[in-house]
Amino acid sequence: MATSTDAGSAVRARPQPQGERTRPRPQLVRQVGGLRPSIVGTVFISLVFSTLFVVAVLQALLVQGQLRLDQLDQEIGQLETERARRVVDVATAESPDRIQAEAVNHGLVTPPDVVFLERASVDPLAVPSRNVTLQLDHADRPLWAGPGLASTPSSAETPAANNNPPASTR
Repeated sequence: MATSTDAGSAVRARPQPQGERTRPRPQLVRQVGGLRPSIVGTVFISLVFSTLFVVAVLQALLVQGQLRLDQLDQEIGQLETERARRVVDVATAESPDRIQAEAVNHGLVTPPDVVFLERASVDPLAVPSRNVTLQLDHADRPLWAGPGLASTPSSAETPAANNNPPASTR
């Protein structure tokens, strides 16, 4: 069988031997319903990059949180130092020597006779009753006597009536 080409020359087909099998020619076959390799590769690469992006965002949030914690730790340290300094300042301001010096600077004088009040009962386990009489060491009359004693003040003068302690014990 003769065929013609553009140049006009004749090309003959080779005759096939009778006993040999002929191999089919390779052809490009497309899969029906399957995924194309280019789509699978694109999806895989985009998943890898989106995962790396999410990891980078989470790392940035973690670093920002750690910076905030470091700032708070530094602020706590400064506040603790300031508190310790103020505790020392308060202790110095509350010292009796400083208070006495300030009182003298403001014109106050030390009283010549200091009197201390004592409880009527010396027993530490004794329960004080309502009939306890408080007295000054140098006075013979009671400052206040509880109910049932001979020198009971009127209800207007009792500390329980007006919820104020006696004037001399303030």
